[in-house]
Order: sequence, then C-alpha cells, then structure tokens
Amino acid sequence: ITAYGGYRVWNAGVVPPKRLESVAVLQFAALNSGPEALTSARAMRDEVVSKLGMLKAVRVSASEAAVEGTGQPAEWLALGTRLKVDVFLEGSLRRDGNTLKLTAKLVSAADGFQLWAGTFERGVGEEALMAGKVVDGVRPKLEGLGQIPEAANAEALRLYLEAYRTQDLQLRVAMLAKSVSADDGFARAWGTLGVTELEIAGLRRSGWRDHMVLAKTAAEKSLSLDYSTGDAHLVLGSVEMLHNYDMYAAAGHLRRAVELMPRRSNTKLLYASALSLAGQFQAAVDEMNRAQIAAPDDVGIGIAKSGVYYNWRKYGEAEAEARTALEMADQEWKARAHLMLGLSLEAQGREREAEAELLQAREVSPKEPRVSVALALLLLKTKRQSEAERIWKQGEENWKDWGGLGHTARAFYWTAAGNHGKAAEELLAGYADREQAFPYFLIDPRLEPLLREPRVAALAAQIRRQR
Repeated sequence: ITAYGGYRVWNAGVVPPKRLESVAVLQFAALNSGPEALTSARAMRDEVVSKLGMLKAVRVSASEAAVEGTGQPAEWLALGTRLKVDVFLEGSLRRDGNTLKLTAKLVSAADGFQLWAGTFERGVGEEALMAGKVVDGVRPKLEGLGQIPEAANAEALRLYLEAYRTQDLQLRVAMLAKSVSADDGFARAWGTLGVTELEIAGLRRSGWRDHMVLAKTAAEKSLSLDYSTGDAHLVLGSVEMLHNYDMYAAAGHLRRAVELMPRRSNTKLLYASALSLAGQFQAAVDEMNRAQIAAPDDVGIGIAKSGVYYNWRKYGEAEAEARTALEMADQEWKARAHLMLGLSLEAQGREREAEAELLQAREVSPKEPRVSVALALLLLKTKRQSEAERIWKQGEENWKDWGGLGHTARAFYWTAAGNHGKAAEELLAGYADREQAFPYFLIDPRLEPLLREPRVAALAAQIRRQR
C-alpha cells in the first residue's frame, strides 16, 4: 500500500514495542437513584483504585475524571492525552436488594477499543472482595500490555521466523497460517499475517477484497490477544484510511503503531498521510520531520513531505523538498522526485519547467501511473488535447491488467478536461470500488473545482463527518 512516497506497510525490521503501563479509573456510574447509590459507586471505585495500586507493573491515576457525551474515540483520545494514561477502567454499579452487581470495562485511550469486560456480583458489605475480583479479571490484560507473547511451541516460532525471511508473499502467508495453526495464541504471527494479507490486497489483483478482509480479521485477532501488537494497529489503520475512508479511526490506530514501533519510518509516513487526509497538514509535516530525524538519508520521506506541502498549497516548500530529494535520489526514487517537482512547478504557473520534469520522470519510469496522469493533465491544461489523449491511452494500456489507471485517476482527467459531470461519475465509481487513491480527492488541489459539484460535495461531507 502506498502513501505519498510509495512505502509498503511490510517492514522486515523487528522493533520492540513501547510498553503501555498506565491506567485511569474513571468515576463509576450509579445505576440506582439517590445519594446512597452515588456513595456506594464512589466507594467501590476507591476500592478498585486501591487494589490496582498494588500492581507493581502498572501506574494508576486516581483522577475523578468522567467521560460524558457520545463516548466517541475523539473523547477517549482527548481524555487519555490530558490524564497521560494508556487505558481506562470504567464501571457501573447496581444494587438489587442486598446484592451488588458491577460491570467493568477496560478501554484503550487511543481509539476507544474495548480490551476487556467483566460482570461481578457480591453481597452488600463485600465491596472489597468484589474489587479484588475486578482487579483479578483485568490484571492479565494490564500486565500483558506492551509485552509480545512468544509462541508457546518451537514449531510455531520456527515457521514464523521462516515466513519473516521470505519475500514471496503467498509463501509467507502459507507459513504464517501454519504458525498460528500450531499456536492460535501467537499474537505477533497474527499481526504479521495481517500485514502480509494487506500487502497482497494492495496489489489490486483478482480477489484483493478477500485479502483485505483476511488482513483485518488477522489484525483484530492479534489485538484480541495482545493490544500492543504494532503491526496489527498498522493494518487496521491502513484499512480505515485506504478502504473505509475513516481518517480519524485511521489516525488513532496509526498513532498507536508509531508509539509501539518508533523506529519504523514507513509507519510514521502512513500516520502522516492519515493526518494530511484529515486536513491536519502541520501535524503531518511534524510527523515527517520526526521520521527524517530517525532516517535522514531516506529519500522517500522527503518526497512524501513534498506531497504534504503540495496538498497544503504551500508550493514553494513542496518544490524545495522535491529538489532536495532529487539530489539524494537513486534510480528507484528519481521518477517520484521528478513527479513532485513537476507538480509543484505547475502549481506555481511554471508549466514549461513542470513539463520538463514530468518528461524526465516518464523517461526514468515509463509505466509509473501517477506520472502518466500528471503529464496528461498538464497537456490538457496547456490545450494540447491530442497529446494528452495519447499519453492517457498509453497509461491505460500499461495498467490494463489492473483495470487501467482507475476511476479516481479518470476523475482527475475529466476535471482537467472541464467535464465535471463525468468526473463526478468516475469519482463516485472510485468510491464504490474502494480505490486506494480515492480519499486524496479531499485535499488534492487538482480536484478542487470538482468539490463544487453537488454529488462530490455531499460525498466529501459524508467522509469528513466520520472524523
């Protein structure tokens, strides 16, 4: 799966995760009316806080904070940031005669994902015993956070390591499937299986949607075993960003992936892409700066940063980043660097210079689809329709095995040609087909005129509401 710089989500480096080690116990809700019920709920919470404080591996915040409103991920994230905790324990207490019933939940501060839940009953006066049961129930999750459990048997581990070393995606999937079959509780293998299935889905070949579902299922299984599996958060964040188009959910998972795998620059780039698609351009640039500190010689990061500046309409900065990247680029990255330089020059009204850069990009990588699209759009802009049609047809032919350049690319073409009705139809088809390029219509300046088309404006508003 590609972001601006063309990074895949698979990365062969093993990075130890950041440990999650803090919990806030929120106010317990009293489900009975009256001051006595409130007092009982407060006393029960205090007992739980006291017993949690005995766990050496966990820092407990006894803040009196309470979550109000819809309980959406944004509220969990904001509260977690304010209290500086990783997870919350919330509860509700009901009294029925002489029986107390407590329902407790452990919730991730990153995205509101429920990690654990339990229901407990005790008699009035047995609050301390009930609190002990709650802590016994939640303890495995709390003390397991941030720790990646290894395989329970040698065969599962052997298969996992073999899979990790192979570049053949289908063979890797087969080995990982055998690994988790040998040990169904091997969270790391489930996470790696999710990443591999996602990479196969990113090839967009026949059956790619099935691989997308398999990727999500494997990632969810991994997190159900160990919520600190970075690869699993990476998969779910990528699925939310490039398939479900929920940028807020994507940013939540990808932020957690960055925290758990801080040395992976490609994870930072995916997170920056989600921030950019959500319109948080400065935050995206900041994240890319952090990625550059970790990998100063990584040309792809500079190209990606140029893309953020371009979509932010800061074309001078986009040009500067592209020129720096071009000076450092080897053959693999030259086409992308020329592409971003060409786009930033065109946006500044320097069409002749832009065309020269795009032609160089095409010479380096004749089948790069984004180069074909950009060059055709520039030719349309400069009233050279027959040349634009020729370049476009060549691009469609180069990518015919994948269904051509795609509906979203065709929306760009018809927008440049001035046919906004047809462009809107193609964009809606790209949305229906869950194309990975589709969400960039929200921010790409070349599609800005299309956002005034009622159907497109309605679709943009629908996607932005998910944030």
